[in-house]
Amino acid sequence: NLLGPFYELIIAGDPSDKTTQALEATYAKLAPPWVVRIAVGASGPTPATQRQLPPTEGKRARDNRARAYVCQTGSCKAPTSDARQLKEQLLSGWHH
Repeated sequence: NLLGPFYELIIAGDPSDKTTQALEATYAKLAPPWVVRIAVGASGPTPATQRQLPPTEGKRARDNRARAYVCQTGSCKAPTSDARQLKEQLLSGWHH
């Protein structure tokens, strides 16, 4: 019986960037069933992606570093480029 909370994870960055790869690896290692991951480019979502996936709006890399956004029902935690902080955010408050 899953109790949540359930998160959306938007990772904005260039797939070849080491920061993006570290954030993606953190997600992959956890493989959290309570998280839906969406990847967007460093400059943010395409207009089509933004229309189909409204939570991606405004999500982009910053200062040439990928950023991860952990969101729940429209509210997001502080964006991070740090893989350890991402792990903490993904595990925060989750109960099973």
